[in-house]
Amino acid sequence: MVLPDAAREVVETELRRLGACSPCVLRFLGTPAADAGAYRDACARDAAAASSSGEQATCPCCLGILQFDPDPAKVDASDEDGQAPRVDVDGGGGGGAKPSGSSSAREDADDDVPPRRSPRLASHYAAGMRSAGHEIATFALEVTLPPSIPMRQAATRALLVEALRGVSAENAFSSPPATTELRDAFRATLVPALEATAIDRVTNRVRHDPNAPFKFALLFEHERCRSEAGFATRKAEEHGNRDGRNRKRRAPPPQLQLATLPDSPAATWQRVGAAYNISEKRAAEAFTTVASFEADEYASRAMAAVRGEESRDVVSGESRKTNGRATCRLFPWHAPCYLGGRYLKWKRGVPQSPWFADGGVVGEGSVQTSLETFVVKAFKSRGCRLNSAGREDMDVRMLGGGRPFILEVHDPKRPGAFAEESERQEMESFLADDNDGAVTAVNIHVVPREAYITMHEGSAEKRKTYTAVCWASRALSETDLSTLTTRCSGLTVHQKTPTRVLHRRTSATRPRVIHDAKAFAVKGSPKFFLLELTTQAGTYIKEFVHGDFGRTSPSVGSILGCEADILQLDVTDIEMAFGGPGGEEPGEEE
Repeated sequence: MVLPDAAREVVETELRRLGACSPCVLRFLGTPAADAGAYRDACARDAAAASSSGEQATCPCCLGILQFDPDPAKVDASDEDGQAPRVDVDGGGGGGAKPSGSSSAREDADDDVPPRRSPRLASHYAAGMRSAGHEIATFALEVTLPPSIPMRQAATRALLVEALRGVSAENAFSSPPATTELRDAFRATLVPALEATAIDRVTNRVRHDPNAPFKFALLFEHERCRSEAGFATRKAEEHGNRDGRNRKRRAPPPQLQLATLPDSPAATWQRVGAAYNISEKRAAEAFTTVASFEADEYASRAMAAVRGEESRDVVSGESRKTNGRATCRLFPWHAPCYLGGRYLKWKRGVPQSPWFADGGVVGEGSVQTSLETFVVKAFKSRGCRLNSAGREDMDVRMLGGGRPFILEVHDPKRPGAFAEESERQEMESFLADDNDGAVTAVNIHVVPREAYITMHEGSAEKRKTYTAVCWASRALSETDLSTLTTRCSGLTVHQKTPTRVLHRRTSATRPRVIHDAKAFAVKGSPKFFLLELTTQAGTYIKEFVHGDFGRTSPSVGSILGCEADILQLDVTDIEMAFGGPGGEEPGEEE
């Protein structure tokens, strides 16, 4: 809808009276974000005026988010490393002010959480994007706004509706045109400046791509979010607390001083984004007139803030300004890269992932730590997470062609690592020399994220081959071994969840197939024998040998008619077409 000149003048006059910045005037006049030049010019005019006057009042509509100089060439020599100055805020958190002892206040002391800053130059944002040292070819700008923004936007529109009354006798212009989203106007203004300052070593230019793996995440916060949109922040927090994925994870004992993998920025930003969405929906549905704002506790505060009225602190009784500038956390990060291959474990006593119990470390290192030592350095990443096609017990060796694995490499600053064959060979050589070669890897290669699905699909149909050293309570004859070979080949066994893992796995009975079996005598030791098995993925080999108190039936012991146990076990083959010879198995011999 195009406003006539008279109505347009009324809208602009009312917005200026409220103290709106020039870009926000364009937003409420319906100027589309595609007209990026208009928004950049408006920002530049306001920045020039603020520079000449030496002061700039915070816009009540955007909380100062659009009040920055878009010229990427302008810098402030007093800024540390070109970044915006830090802001010391009491509380603020993801949704607004919190007491100093709250989780939000503790987050500010965490090195993994970016500090609050007050960017006033495009170069401040550009410096923040480069601050972590990522190699950037394309970038995606992600903007999370405080939940008070929709409430203030709705309050501004309600005041504009009142101001427009009587402009036309037919009342055709009783409301302003659709407001351009703050997020869109901000992107349109900032993205060209970021593209102009971030230079790629290869192409000599960096472009914005919403689907780029490198993300520049901006989290804007404001101290009055809980006061003006408390219903949204509270609901978002309640939902987050109910989400099982947000439960506190087990952590290594603090006295070990081990590095821990940081959470994705998406998890940190999620609560604020959810609160914004809740606030936006309610503002559009429930608050369209001045009267509707005045009838609601939170909405009335948002209306008072837009009008520039002071609020009174409920604790101290002191008057407080309602239009402080929003702060911003700048978080450059790269989506995970994925490195696949096959690992071999030549030594017993090595768990697949770091294992902590009773305040200490269990086992000698781990497969994950062995693999990631080289990978983290090569990718310049913050850490890795190992995902493999099943796992073997700590006391089981992984031989043959190796077990397929994928390392999820978090926040790599050098995402192009391992593109060259020489680097992959260097890692294989490093593993062969590290820790006496307890863990090695072959066929290392970069894989797409979809390789996770490939690695795990069809696990029930795959086969694994084992070699086990077993014991029987009586001396075995050649006939016993021949019977064992014949009876076990093509045998279907029924396995209840083993007692050793029952505390962490669902109790169920699972049929598993022993495809092939061969039993061999150990010369000079009639009670000992070797057992070679090819089984369906997910078969518990130890339980198949000793029976697990009758929970696996039939078992080697029941077939021999005596007690049987397993002394040593090796995985010798996994059938799976993944990065080299061998086979698959996401089920496992856990």
